[in-house]
Amino acid sequence: MGTFWTNVRQSWSHEGLFGDTANVRNLTISYIAGCLFAIGWWLIIDIAATYPSETQFPHGYHALGAFTTLAIILLLWSRWDEEAFFCGPRVSRFIIFFGFFLGFTCVIASIWIMFQEYVVYKGRASSWPGVALFLQNSLIFSSGLVYKLGRTHDDYAAF
Repeated sequence: MGTFWTNVRQSWSHEGLFGDTANVRNLTISYIAGCLFAIGWWLIIDIAATYPSETQFPHGYHALGAFTTLAIILLLWSRWDEEAFFCGPRVSRFIIFFGFFLGFTCVIASIWIMFQEYVVYKGRASSWPGVALFLQNSLIFSSGLVYKLGRTHDDYAAF
C-alpha cells in the first residue's frame, strides 16, 4: 500500500513522472474539469431516477444537457489562433463563438425553466428538479471553461 501512495506523491512532484509544473497543472485541471462534468450528469441521472414521471420532470429537459455538452465539444475542438476543420482561423473563431453562445444559452434556458416550472409554479411538489437542471448545465459548461482556459497550450504534445 505504501508503494501506491509513494508513486502518487512522486507523480505530483516537480521531478516526478510528468517533469515540470505545467504538466502537473494540465493534469490537475483535467481532473477538476472531469469531476465537474461527471457531477453535472450524475445530478440529472439522479433526478431522472427519482422523478420518472413526465409530469414531475419532463424528459425533454435532458436536451439542455446534451446541447451544453455539444457546446463544450465545440469550445474544445478548436483553438483561437489555429485552423479548424482545414478552414482557417476565422472559422475556428466562429466555432468558438458559437460554442460560447450555445453554452450560455443553455445555462440561461435552464434558469428560465427552473424559475418558470419549479419556483414560481406551485403545482410541483419539489423545486429540486429545477435546481438540479440548472446545476447540471452550470457544471457542464463550467467544466468546459475550466478545461479550455485553465490548461497551458504548450504542453499538449506531452499527453
